[in-house]
Amino acid sequence: MIAGLFCRREADVLAAARAGRLEGTLAAHVAGCAGCAAAVLADSALRDVAHALAPPATLADAATLRRAARAAARRGAAERAVRPLRLASWAGGAVGTGTLAALAPELLRRMELPEMPSVPAVQDLASRLADLALPALPAGWPGLPALGALLLSALVVAVLFAWEAA
Repeated sequence: MIAGLFCRREADVLAAARAGRLEGTLAAHVAGCAGCAAAVLADSALRDVAHALAPPATLADAATLRRAARAAARRGAAERAVRPLRLASWAGGAVGTGTLAALAPELLRRMELPEMPSVPAVQDLASRLADLALPALPAGWPGLPALGALLLSALVVAVLFAWEAA
């Protein structure tokens, strides 16, 4: 630090000045110490600027707070009401995707694919997927996974409703 601008009592002087109790020996010290006088002056100037730039504290109107609380409660209730529908939608998408994945090899085997000489990779992929098809599917096979998924979805929705009611 620059000689004459640092003082051991500067922290005590600043604490007393901030508290508004700069009197007695500390006031006499500030009068005789250039470092402490500069610190007090800078501290008070910075505090004045900070107070001038700070936005005024305002409290919200009670009616505004009440409307915001009601809106938040309505949003929460709507979210809880839509949750089972969203879950059923996801379950339906999963069932559809699973059924499509299970039936794709059989459908590809039964389809007559045109020759595609320009895209041999597609022909190779189609033949490999057709080879994955199960040789003998039991009667009603596509309906059994769909029925199982429907029952599972109903069970999940029932548990979710019971959980929401509790």
